[in-house]
Amino acid sequence: MICFGRLGRVECREIKDKEVARYIFLQAHLTEDKNRGNYSPEEFENAWGKWSSFFALYDNEHVVAFSGVRKFGQKYVRIFDRYFVNPDYRHETLNNAEYSLCLVQKQLERLENRIPFFSIESSKSATLRAAYKFNSVIGSEYFHVLDGKHPTLGGSLQFIAIAKPHETINLGSI
Repeated sequence: MICFGRLGRVECREIKDKEVARYIFLQAHLTEDKNRGNYSPEEFENAWGKWSSFFALYDNEHVVAFSGVRKFGQKYVRIFDRYFVNPDYRHETLNNAEYSLCLVQKQLERLENRIPFFSIESSKSATLRAAYKFNSVIGSEYFHVLDGKHPTLGGSLQFIAIAKPHETINLGSI
């Protein structure tokens, strides 16, 4: 999928080769990002078998951003799992939103009959903005934000946006 934005032409690619995905993923671990621990070799190995797909966004041959589509049991799938934007492509005023918009439609093609959701730890307003932007790309009121924070991986409490008409999420011990 080709997208156009402030960078000009960028391309979204599904990465099926585990070694290529590992290389891309581990580049995030080598940065000074505050969440770099989420991109360790152990985290990659843990996530690879749970992802139904892994996507990278390229500016020519430079990786701009990446994320996986992670299966949560038989019922749910989290898009933008381990979403990372290369620091060279970050712009504080845009909150990196431009890149996520290029990825959302491709990720929604890999649901495997599961209910999609995404989560953001930082704030409900950030989750509401992301849902609004994703809905504008999708062309309908697809996602809505649930009240309060919900436990995700490792007991992390996050704000969740889920596909309508679903009003709750129960990730349980997944």
